[in-house]
Amino acid sequence: VSLVDGTTLELDNSDTQLAQRYPPFAWTPLRQWITEHVRDIHAPACSNWEISIAAGSMSAIDLACAALLDRGDYVLSEEYSFMASFDAFQSYGSNIVPIAMDQDGLVPDALEKACQLLQEKGQSAKVLYMVPVGHNPTGTILATSRYEAIYEIAQRF
Repeated sequence: VSLVDGTTLELDNSDTQLAQRYPPFAWTPLRQWITEHVRDIHAPACSNWEISIAAGSMSAIDLACAALLDRGDYVLSEEYSFMASFDAFQSYGSNIVPIAMDQDGLVPDALEKACQLLQEKGQSAKVLYMVPVGHNPTGTILATSRYEAIYEIAQRF
């Protein structure tokens, strides 16, 4: 298989058959490739990181909720978002705090205000859920200038 950037992946019949019959057993080569890609291209700031592979978006959201959320935790989310994610957060007993959006995605000032309001109540959010690229349902793409602002807010709160 050739990727757009010229990278080639070789799949043999045994890997292909294994992936079709027992998908989790075929994930090792995929995990290795993704891990190398993330390390080489994105250079994570922390040294202790791993990747997880999920069967789909809801599987990934459910795994993250199970790992991160306790009943009563606060989840910050774009005011418009993948509706099934809201269902998942609520099934874990989370409180969803909607954050305003505009044509450029999540509004950093609105995020900061929500964090401050929680802080005034002696609370804090445990998760910020957002879809920065190809947002569902709005189709927005987070403006490049907002990534750093959102990261800085997340660090402070």
